[in-house]
Amino acid sequence: MNKEKWKKILQIPAVILAVACALGFGYGLGRFISRPKPVKTISSQSIVLGKNHQAALQKDGTVIATGLGDDASCAVEGWTDVVSVDAGTDHTVGLRSDGTVLVAGSKEYDAIRSWTQVVKIEVVSTQTAALRTDGTMIVDGNNGYGQCDVQDWTDIKDFALGVYNTVGLKKDGTVVACGRNDFGQCNVQDWTDIKAVSVYSYFIVGLKEDGTVVATGDNTSFACNVEDWSDIQSVSAGTYHTVGLKSDGTVVAAGSNVQGECNVQDWTDITKAVAYYTCTVGLKSDGTVQVVGISPLLVPYNTSDWTDIIDIDVGYGRILGLKSDGTVVISGTDNQGHTFDLSSWSDIKH
Repeated sequence: MNKEKWKKILQIPAVILAVACALGFGYGLGRFISRPKPVKTISSQSIVLGKNHQAALQKDGTVIATGLGDDASCAVEGWTDVVSVDAGTDHTVGLRSDGTVLVAGSKEYDAIRSWTQVVKIEVVSTQTAALRTDGTMIVDGNNGYGQCDVQDWTDIKDFALGVYNTVGLKKDGTVVACGRNDFGQCNVQDWTDIKAVSVYSYFIVGLKEDGTVVATGDNTSFACNVEDWSDIQSVSAGTYHTVGLKSDGTVVAAGSNVQGECNVQDWTDITKAVAYYTCTVGLKSDGTVQVVGISPLLVPYNTSDWTDIIDIDVGYGRILGLKSDGTVVISGTDNQGHTFDLSSWSDIKH
């Protein structure tokens, strides 16, 4: 057999190999291109309260929810790859690892389903807000006070959403705000060196890098009297009061204290403190939960027998507690006085 024939025969495996590699590369590239890339989320919630329902994120990325009757806000079956959840008056949202958003609720929330590149999502009442990877924001819902007007915001690294206001924390430590301003709650233009913000109703609170706190807005309840605070590591704005968690685990509060919601002077070893309406809830390092004040329905909360709690959520007349074994406990009722049984919930993520 001459040399030319041998050369051609030897070239056949090389051609086959090249074709196979090309096909394999193309298939792999196609899979790579078609599979959405994960985004780096900046926060994650696993237990959340809506007005008449509650939802939880499970360890496998699925979501469970329970409410009243055929509540559309609980239609979360089939959700997968979820990394954070939140709930409002009548809808539930889920943030997926690829930055897309899932929504359960009425058709009025359809626009949210098209959001992409989201790194944080938050719901208050009927408003839903999202921070995107490029530092811009989008807000959907009731815009009666201009609280959705964030189109021009840039360089945002975090935000807080209230009933009437949206607050954006910029990468340089300054703050922007939109929405209701009848009490001057949007007057944050001079704030600097801010590392966290909080808002719920009529005032806005900012935590500075040095551990001091600033506040602006309605101060008829004395909730903005925070100028003497120091060594604060987190802040929470309620309806009528403000709560600050200090680095030593103690808590300070400012407000009218009509229901004893500011009586936190004796609290110690607190790892999370939440202000809501006329109550303050504190999670202790030993897994117990302390409460001062009462629910919006003027009913006392009972968490005295809670143990092994690792996270809490407060809102709409109820408190949720996530236990280290992945189960959930609940105290309080919804706005219509209904109670809920969550004994079947398990494998909740933390």
